[in-house]
Amino acid sequence: MKINYDLIIIGLNESAISAAEYALRFGARVAFIHNSNFGFLSKNIILDLNIDSLILIHNILAQEARKIDYKIENLKLIGLDTYTQESVFSFSQTNRKIQVSMGKYTLISPVAIITDILNKNLIVDNNLNVNKVNIYKNFSDLKNVLNSAIASIIIKGSNLEAIYLAQQLTSPNKSIILPIKNKQLLPTEDKDISWKLQLILEAKGIKICDANADKLETNQNISNENNFIINTEKNISYDDYQDLGNDLGLKWQGYNILANEKLQTHNSKIYACGEILGGYNLANLNEYEAKIAVDNSLFFPLKKVDYGNISYSLNTNPRIHRIGYTEKQALQLYHNNFYIIKLDVNLNYHHYSNFIKLIISNDNLILGFHGLGENLEELFIVIKNIKQNRYGINYLFRENFNNIYTYKIVNQIKEKFLEKEKKQNNIIMGIRETFLLCKRS
Repeated sequence: MKINYDLIIIGLNESAISAAEYALRFGARVAFIHNSNFGFLSKNIILDLNIDSLILIHNILAQEARKIDYKIENLKLIGLDTYTQESVFSFSQTNRKIQVSMGKYTLISPVAIITDILNKNLIVDNNLNVNKVNIYKNFSDLKNVLNSAIASIIIKGSNLEAIYLAQQLTSPNKSIILPIKNKQLLPTEDKDISWKLQLILEAKGIKICDANADKLETNQNISNENNFIINTEKNISYDDYQDLGNDLGLKWQGYNILANEKLQTHNSKIYACGEILGGYNLANLNEYEAKIAVDNSLFFPLKKVDYGNISYSLNTNPRIHRIGYTEKQALQLYHNNFYIIKLDVNLNYHHYSNFIKLIISNDNLILGFHGLGENLEELFIVIKNIKQNRYGINYLFRENFNNIYTYKIVNQIKEKFLEKEKKQNNIIMGIRETFLLCKRS
Protein backbone atom coordinates (compact mmCIF):
# COMPACT_ATOMS: atom_id res chain seq x y z
CA MET A 1 0.00 0.00 0.00
CA LYS A 2 1.47 3.36 -1.01
CA ILE A 3 0.53 6.61 0.67
CA ASN A 4 1.91 9.94 -0.47
CA TYR A 5 2.44 12.55 2.23
CA ASP A 6 3.55 16.15 2.10
CA LEU A 7 5.50 15.72 5.31
CA ILE A 8 6.72 12.81 7.45
CA ILE A 9 7.58 13.57 11.08
CA ILE A 10 9.96 11.11 12.71
CA GLY A 11 9.65 10.94 16.49
CA LEU A 12 6.86 11.82 18.87
CA ASN A 13 7.32 14.59 21.42
CA GLU A 14 6.26 18.20 21.96
CA SER A 15 8.30 19.35 18.94
CA ALA A 16 6.60 16.77 16.72
CA ILE A 17 3.16 17.83 17.98
CA SER A 18 3.91 21.51 17.29
CA ALA A 19 5.15 20.70 13.78
CA ALA A 20 2.08 18.57 12.99
CA GLU A 21 -0.38 21.16 14.30
CA TYR A 22 1.26 23.88 12.23
CA ALA A 23 1.53 21.80 9.03
CA LEU A 24 -2.10 20.64 9.24
CA ARG A 25 -3.25 24.26 9.22
CA PHE A 26 -2.10 24.46 5.60
CA GLY A 27 -4.02 21.32 4.68
CA ALA A 28 -0.81 19.27 4.38
CA ARG A 29 -0.92 15.47 4.57
CA VAL A 30 1.18 14.60 7.60
CA ALA A 31 2.32 11.26 9.04
CA PHE A 32 4.02 10.41 12.32
CA ILE A 33 6.47 7.54 12.65
CA HIS A 34 7.23 6.70 16.27
CA ASN A 35 7.88 3.95 18.77
CA SER A 36 4.84 2.49 20.45
CA ASN A 37 6.16 3.76 23.79
CA PHE A 38 6.17 7.38 22.48
CA GLY A 39 9.85 7.79 23.37
CA PHE A 40 8.96 9.24 26.78
CA LEU A 41 11.38 6.80 28.32
CA SER A 42 14.15 9.04 27.06
CA LYS A 43 13.15 11.31 29.95
CA ASN A 44 12.88 8.60 32.57
CA ILE A 45 15.39 8.35 35.35
CA ILE A 46 16.99 4.93 35.75
CA LEU A 47 18.26 4.18 39.22
CA ASP A 48 20.72 1.43 40.21
CA LEU A 49 21.10 0.34 43.81
CA ASN A 50 23.72 -2.42 43.91
CA ILE A 51 22.16 -5.31 41.93
CA ASP A 52 18.55 -4.16 42.19
CA SER A 53 17.15 -1.84 39.51
CA LEU A 54 14.63 0.86 40.33
CA ILE A 55 12.73 2.73 37.63
CA LEU A 56 11.55 6.17 38.68
CA ILE A 57 8.71 7.52 36.55
CA HIS A 58 7.77 10.93 37.86
CA ASN A 59 4.03 11.66 37.82
CA ILE A 60 4.73 14.76 35.72
CA LEU A 61 5.97 12.51 32.92
CA ALA A 62 2.74 10.52 33.13
CA GLN A 63 0.77 13.75 32.83
CA GLU A 64 2.85 14.76 29.80
CA ALA A 65 2.17 11.38 28.19
CA ARG A 66 -1.58 11.75 28.70
CA LYS A 67 -1.49 15.32 27.38
CA ILE A 68 0.34 14.34 24.19
CA ASP A 69 -1.89 11.31 23.74
CA TYR A 70 -4.92 13.61 23.93
CA LYS A 71 -3.38 15.98 21.36
CA ILE A 72 -2.60 13.08 19.02
CA GLU A 73 -6.22 11.88 19.12
CA ASN A 74 -7.43 15.40 18.27
CA LEU A 75 -4.94 15.70 15.40
CA LYS A 76 -6.09 12.37 13.99
CA LEU A 77 -9.58 13.84 13.66
CA ILE A 78 -8.24 16.51 11.29
CA GLY A 79 -6.16 14.21 9.12
CA LEU A 80 -3.01 13.12 10.93
CA ASP A 81 -1.85 9.52 10.30
CA THR A 82 0.37 7.75 12.83
CA TYR A 83 2.53 4.67 12.38
CA THR A 84 4.50 2.72 14.95
CA GLN A 85 7.51 0.54 14.26
CA GLU A 86 9.85 -0.94 16.84
CA SER A 87 12.79 -0.95 14.45
CA VAL A 88 12.68 1.70 11.76
CA PHE A 89 16.05 1.41 10.07
CA SER A 90 14.80 0.55 6.57
CA PHE A 91 15.08 4.16 5.44
CA SER A 92 16.05 4.73 1.83
CA GLN A 93 16.47 7.66 -0.47
CA THR A 94 15.17 8.13 -3.98
CA ASN A 95 16.28 10.94 -6.24
CA ARG A 96 13.68 13.41 -5.06
CA LYS A 97 11.71 11.75 -2.28
CA ILE A 98 12.19 9.97 1.01
CA GLN A 99 10.73 6.49 1.10
CA VAL A 100 10.10 4.66 4.35
CA SER A 101 9.16 0.99 4.14
CA MET A 102 7.27 -0.52 7.07
CA GLY A 103 5.71 -3.89 6.36
CA LYS A 104 3.05 -3.49 3.71
CA TYR A 105 3.18 0.30 3.89
CA THR A 106 5.51 2.45 1.83
CA LEU A 107 5.37 6.06 2.91
CA ILE A 108 6.64 8.49 0.30
CA SER A 109 7.25 12.13 1.06
CA PRO A 110 9.35 14.87 -0.53
CA VAL A 111 10.52 16.02 2.92
CA ALA A 112 10.76 14.88 6.53
CA ILE A 113 11.31 16.46 9.95
CA ILE A 114 13.21 14.56 12.64
CA THR A 115 12.42 15.40 16.27
CA ASP A 116 13.67 12.25 17.97
CA ILE A 117 15.40 8.95 17.24
CA LEU A 118 13.50 5.68 16.97
CA ASN A 119 15.34 2.69 18.32
CA LYS A 120 14.90 -0.63 20.03
CA ASN A 121 16.81 0.42 23.12
CA LEU A 122 14.03 2.70 24.31
CA ILE A 123 11.70 -0.25 24.82
CA VAL A 124 11.16 -1.40 28.40
CA ASP A 125 10.22 -5.00 29.12
CA ASN A 126 6.99 -4.97 31.10
CA ASN A 127 7.65 -8.48 32.42
CA LEU A 128 10.48 -7.44 34.70
CA ASN A 129 10.96 -9.30 37.97
CA VAL A 130 8.72 -7.61 40.50
CA ASN A 131 11.18 -8.41 43.31
CA LYS A 132 13.91 -6.37 41.64
CA VAL A 133 11.96 -3.55 40.00
CA ASN A 134 9.66 -1.06 41.67
CA ILE A 135 7.83 1.85 40.11
CA TYR A 136 8.01 5.11 42.05
CA LYS A 137 5.51 7.69 40.84
CA ASN A 138 6.77 10.71 42.78
CA PHE A 139 9.78 12.05 44.62
CA SER A 140 8.18 11.40 48.03
CA ASP A 141 8.27 7.64 47.44
CA LEU A 142 11.87 7.90 46.26
CA LYS A 143 12.88 9.85 49.34
CA ASN A 144 11.44 7.10 51.55
CA VAL A 145 13.77 4.65 49.83
CA LEU A 146 16.71 6.98 50.33
CA ASN A 147 16.07 7.17 54.07
CA SER A 148 17.86 3.86 54.41
CA ALA A 149 21.59 3.45 55.09
CA ILE A 150 22.53 4.96 51.73
CA ALA A 151 25.19 7.58 52.42
CA SER A 152 25.89 8.97 48.94
CA ILE A 153 23.93 9.58 45.74
CA ILE A 154 25.69 10.02 42.40
CA ILE A 155 23.56 11.62 39.69
CA LYS A 156 25.01 10.96 36.24
CA GLY A 157 23.96 13.18 33.36
CA SER A 158 25.04 16.62 32.20
CA ASN A 159 21.50 17.95 31.75
CA LEU A 160 18.84 19.98 33.51
CA GLU A 161 17.11 16.86 34.80
CA ALA A 162 20.25 15.96 36.76
CA ILE A 163 20.32 19.41 38.40
CA TYR A 164 16.59 19.29 39.21
CA LEU A 165 16.94 15.87 40.78
CA ALA A 166 20.04 16.85 42.78
CA GLN A 167 18.16 19.77 44.28
CA GLN A 168 15.12 17.59 45.06
CA LEU A 169 17.18 14.96 46.86
CA THR A 170 19.42 17.25 48.90
CA SER A 171 19.33 16.37 52.60
CA PRO A 172 21.66 16.89 55.60
CA ASN A 173 22.52 13.19 55.97
CA LYS A 174 23.15 12.41 52.29
CA SER A 175 26.08 13.28 50.07
CA ILE A 176 24.87 14.34 46.60
CA ILE A 177 27.52 14.10 43.86
CA LEU A 178 26.89 15.66 40.45
CA PRO A 179 29.57 14.74 37.86
CA ILE A 180 29.54 17.08 34.84
CA LYS A 181 31.16 16.50 31.44
CA ASN A 182 31.79 20.17 30.67
CA LYS A 183 33.94 22.74 32.39
CA GLN A 184 30.75 24.76 32.90
CA LEU A 185 27.70 23.43 34.77
CA LEU A 186 25.30 24.86 32.16
CA PRO A 187 27.43 25.23 29.01
CA THR A 188 24.76 27.04 26.96
CA GLU A 189 24.20 29.71 29.62
CA ASP A 190 26.29 32.78 30.34
CA LYS A 191 29.39 31.84 32.31
CA ASP A 192 28.52 34.14 35.23
CA ILE A 193 25.03 32.64 35.63
CA SER A 194 26.39 29.10 35.45
CA TRP A 195 29.08 29.86 38.02
CA LYS A 196 26.62 31.55 40.41
CA LEU A 197 24.26 28.54 40.23
CA GLN A 198 27.16 26.17 40.86
CA LEU A 199 28.14 28.12 43.98
CA ILE A 200 24.54 27.91 45.27
CA LEU A 201 24.40 24.14 44.64
CA GLU A 202 27.72 23.61 46.39
CA ALA A 203 26.54 25.73 49.33
CA LYS A 204 23.61 23.32 49.66
CA GLY A 205 25.99 20.38 49.91
CA ILE A 206 25.95 19.16 46.29
CA LYS A 207 29.45 18.15 45.18
CA ILE A 208 30.14 19.04 41.54
CA CYS A 209 33.09 17.20 39.97
CA ASP A 210 34.57 16.10 36.65
CA ALA A 211 32.48 13.30 35.12
CA ASN A 212 35.50 11.99 33.23
CA ALA A 213 37.42 11.12 36.41
CA ASP A 214 38.22 7.41 36.59
CA LYS A 215 36.64 5.38 39.39
CA LEU A 216 34.46 8.20 40.65
CA GLU A 217 33.31 6.20 43.67
CA THR A 218 36.92 5.57 44.79
CA ASN A 219 37.95 9.19 44.30
CA GLN A 220 35.08 10.33 46.49
CA ASN A 221 35.82 7.67 49.15
CA ILE A 222 32.41 6.11 48.67
CA SER A 223 31.82 2.44 49.36
CA ASN A 224 29.81 0.53 46.77
CA GLU A 225 27.42 -0.77 49.45
CA ASN A 226 26.28 2.73 50.37
CA ASN A 227 26.30 4.17 46.87
CA PHE A 228 23.08 5.06 45.04
CA ILE A 229 23.67 5.80 41.32
CA ILE A 230 21.11 7.72 39.28
CA ASN A 231 21.43 7.99 35.50
CA THR A 232 19.42 10.77 33.82
CA GLU A 233 20.86 10.34 30.33
CA LYS A 234 19.18 8.65 27.37
CA ASN A 235 19.71 4.94 27.07
CA ILE A 236 20.55 5.02 23.37
CA SER A 237 23.14 3.04 21.50
CA TYR A 238 25.47 5.08 19.33
CA ASP A 239 25.11 2.36 16.68
CA ASP A 240 21.48 3.38 16.26
CA TYR A 241 22.58 6.90 15.35
CA GLN A 242 25.21 5.60 12.97
CA ASP A 243 22.68 3.34 11.21
CA LEU A 244 20.22 6.17 10.68
CA GLY A 245 23.00 8.50 9.59
CA ASN A 246 24.30 6.04 7.01
CA ASP A 247 20.80 5.47 5.58
CA LEU A 248 19.77 9.11 5.35
CA GLY A 249 23.10 10.90 5.10
CA LEU A 250 22.78 12.66 8.46
CA LYS A 251 25.68 13.99 10.52
CA TRP A 252 25.92 13.91 14.31
CA GLN A 253 27.75 15.73 17.05
CA GLY A 254 27.59 13.28 19.91
CA TYR A 255 23.92 12.39 20.18
CA ASN A 256 22.70 15.63 18.59
CA ILE A 257 21.92 16.02 14.92
CA LEU A 258 23.75 18.72 12.96
CA ALA A 259 21.60 21.27 11.12
CA ASN A 260 22.20 24.70 9.60
CA GLU A 261 20.47 27.98 10.52
CA LYS A 262 17.48 26.93 8.39
CA LEU A 263 17.25 23.69 10.45
CA GLN A 264 18.28 21.75 7.36
CA THR A 265 20.42 18.66 7.97
CA HIS A 266 23.20 17.39 5.70
CA ASN A 267 20.39 15.76 3.73
CA SER A 268 18.69 18.80 2.18
CA LYS A 269 15.30 17.03 2.21
CA ILE A 270 15.38 16.45 5.95
CA TYR A 271 14.95 19.08 8.66
CA ALA A 272 15.37 18.78 12.42
CA CYS A 273 13.89 20.55 15.40
CA GLY A 274 13.51 20.16 19.15
CA GLU A 275 15.67 18.23 21.58
CA ILE A 276 17.36 16.23 18.79
CA LEU A 277 19.31 19.46 18.10
CA GLY A 278 20.52 19.56 21.68
CA GLY A 279 19.85 22.28 24.21
CA TYR A 280 16.74 22.51 26.35
CA ASN A 281 13.37 20.86 25.86
CA LEU A 282 11.19 23.95 26.38
CA ALA A 283 7.72 24.56 24.95
CA ASN A 284 8.37 27.97 23.33
CA LEU A 285 11.68 26.82 21.80
CA ASN A 286 10.04 23.67 20.44
CA GLU A 287 7.20 25.62 18.87
CA TYR A 288 9.53 28.25 17.39
CA GLU A 289 11.81 25.66 15.76
CA ALA A 290 8.88 23.51 14.59
CA LYS A 291 7.28 26.39 12.68
CA ILE A 292 10.54 27.25 10.91
CA ALA A 293 11.17 23.59 10.03
CA VAL A 294 7.63 23.20 8.61
CA ASP A 295 7.75 26.43 6.60
CA ASN A 296 11.13 25.57 5.11
CA SER A 297 10.19 21.96 4.35
CA LEU A 298 6.71 22.52 2.87
CA PHE A 299 7.43 25.73 1.01
CA PHE A 300 10.84 27.32 0.35
CA PRO A 301 13.85 27.14 2.70
CA LEU A 302 13.97 30.88 3.37
CA LYS A 303 13.50 31.22 7.13
CA LYS A 304 16.43 31.19 9.55
CA VAL A 305 16.49 30.59 13.27
CA ASP A 306 17.33 33.60 15.40
CA TYR A 307 17.55 32.79 19.08
CA GLY A 308 18.33 36.40 19.96
CA ASN A 309 14.70 37.25 20.78
CA ILE A 310 13.69 33.89 22.26
CA SER A 311 13.16 34.08 26.01
CA TYR A 312 12.92 31.26 28.53
CA SER A 313 13.03 30.43 32.23
CA LEU A 314 14.66 27.35 33.71
CA ASN A 315 13.00 25.80 36.74
CA THR A 316 16.18 25.56 38.78
CA ASN A 317 16.23 26.71 42.38
CA PRO A 318 16.64 29.66 42.17
CA ARG A 319 15.17 30.15 38.70
CA ILE A 320 17.17 31.28 35.68
CA HIS A 321 15.67 33.82 33.26
CA ARG A 322 17.25 34.59 29.91
CA ILE A 323 16.68 36.45 26.68
CA GLY A 324 19.29 37.20 24.03
CA TYR A 325 23.01 36.56 23.86
CA THR A 326 25.60 35.49 26.39
CA GLU A 327 28.73 37.59 26.85
CA LYS A 328 30.70 35.12 24.71
CA GLN A 329 28.13 35.27 21.90
CA ALA A 330 28.01 39.08 22.05
CA LEU A 331 31.79 39.21 21.78
CA GLN A 332 31.69 37.04 18.65
CA LEU A 333 28.88 39.07 17.03
CA TYR A 334 29.59 42.63 18.21
CA HIS A 335 33.29 42.41 19.13
CA ASN A 336 33.87 45.09 21.78
CA ASN A 337 30.94 47.33 20.81
CA PHE A 338 28.97 46.64 23.99
CA TYR A 339 29.17 47.04 27.74
CA ILE A 340 27.94 44.99 30.70
CA ILE A 341 25.95 45.84 33.81
CA LYS A 342 26.13 43.31 36.67
CA LEU A 343 24.14 43.43 39.90
CA ASP A 344 24.12 41.39 43.08
CA VAL A 345 20.80 42.30 44.70
CA ASN A 346 20.44 41.24 48.31
CA LEU A 347 17.30 41.99 50.33
CA ASN A 348 16.76 40.99 53.94
CA TYR A 349 14.18 38.29 53.19
CA HIS A 350 16.47 36.49 50.70
CA HIS A 351 18.80 33.71 51.83
CA TYR A 352 21.18 34.66 49.04
CA SER A 353 21.55 37.54 46.61
CA ASN A 354 19.88 37.56 43.24
CA PHE A 355 22.19 38.09 40.30
CA ILE A 356 21.42 40.12 37.17
CA LYS A 357 23.54 40.64 34.08
CA LEU A 358 22.67 42.97 31.21
CA ILE A 359 24.61 43.04 27.94
CA ILE A 360 24.00 46.36 26.17
CA SER A 361 25.25 47.63 22.82
CA ASN A 362 27.07 50.96 22.60
CA ASP A 363 23.89 52.49 21.14
CA ASN A 364 22.06 51.29 24.29
CA LEU A 365 20.09 48.37 22.82
CA ILE A 366 19.70 45.30 25.04
CA LEU A 367 21.63 42.38 23.55
CA GLY A 368 21.09 39.99 26.43
CA PHE A 369 19.50 39.67 29.87
CA HIS A 370 20.41 36.99 32.39
CA GLY A 371 18.83 36.70 35.82
CA LEU A 372 19.25 34.21 38.64
CA GLY A 373 16.95 34.45 41.63
CA GLU A 374 13.41 34.94 42.89
CA ASN A 375 10.87 37.70 42.14
CA LEU A 376 12.48 38.54 38.79
CA GLU A 377 9.43 37.71 36.63
CA GLU A 378 8.11 41.28 36.29
CA LEU A 379 11.53 42.65 35.35
CA PHE A 380 12.03 39.78 32.91
CA ILE A 381 8.72 40.46 31.12
CA VAL A 382 9.45 44.19 30.76
CA ILE A 383 13.00 43.63 29.46
CA LYS A 384 11.72 41.00 27.02
CA ASN A 385 9.26 43.58 25.63
CA ILE A 386 12.00 46.24 25.39
CA LYS A 387 14.36 43.91 23.54
CA GLN A 388 11.80 42.52 21.12
CA ASN A 389 10.68 46.05 20.19
CA ARG A 390 14.29 47.25 19.93
CA TYR A 391 13.80 50.03 22.46
CA GLY A 392 16.79 51.53 24.24
CA ILE A 393 17.73 50.71 27.84
CA ASN A 394 16.39 54.18 28.83
CA TYR A 395 12.88 52.85 28.20
CA LEU A 396 13.29 50.61 31.27
CA PHE A 397 13.69 53.61 33.57
CA ARG A 398 10.33 55.11 32.47
CA GLU A 399 8.31 51.98 33.32
CA ASN A 400 5.93 51.74 36.26
CA PHE A 401 6.26 48.54 38.27
CA ASN A 402 3.81 46.83 40.62
CA ASN A 403 6.49 45.07 42.64
CA ILE A 404 8.61 47.28 44.92
CA TYR A 405 11.44 44.76 44.58
CA THR A 406 11.48 45.26 40.77
CA TYR A 407 11.49 49.02 41.29
CA LYS A 408 14.57 48.79 43.56
CA ILE A 409 16.43 46.59 41.05
CA VAL A 410 15.68 48.99 38.18
CA ASN A 411 16.95 51.91 40.29
CA GLN A 412 20.23 50.05 40.83
CA ILE A 413 20.48 49.34 37.09
CA LYS A 414 19.83 53.02 36.43
CA GLU A 415 22.62 54.04 38.84
CA LYS A 416 25.07 51.73 37.06
CA PHE A 417 23.95 53.06 33.68
CA LEU A 418 24.30 56.72 34.70
CA GLU A 419 27.71 55.98 36.22
CA LYS A 420 28.83 54.51 32.91
CA GLU A 421 27.35 57.47 30.99
CA LYS A 422 29.15 59.92 33.30
CA LYS A 423 32.50 58.21 32.72
CA GLN A 424 31.90 58.25 28.97
CA ASN A 425 30.99 61.97 29.04
CA ASN A 426 34.12 62.73 31.08
CA ILE A 427 36.25 60.95 28.49
CA ILE A 428 34.58 62.88 25.66
CA MET A 429 35.02 66.20 27.49
CA GLY A 430 38.66 65.36 28.18
CA ILE A 431 39.27 64.66 24.48
CA ARG A 432 37.63 67.98 23.53
CA GLU A 433 39.68 69.94 26.05
CA THR A 434 42.89 68.31 24.80
CA PHE A 435 41.90 69.11 21.21
CA LEU A 436 41.26 72.78 22.02
CA LEU A 437 44.57 73.09 23.87
CA CYS A 438 46.43 71.59 20.93
CA LYS A 439 44.59 73.91 18.54
CA ARG A 440 45.47 77.03 20.57
CA SER A 441 49.11 76.10 20.72
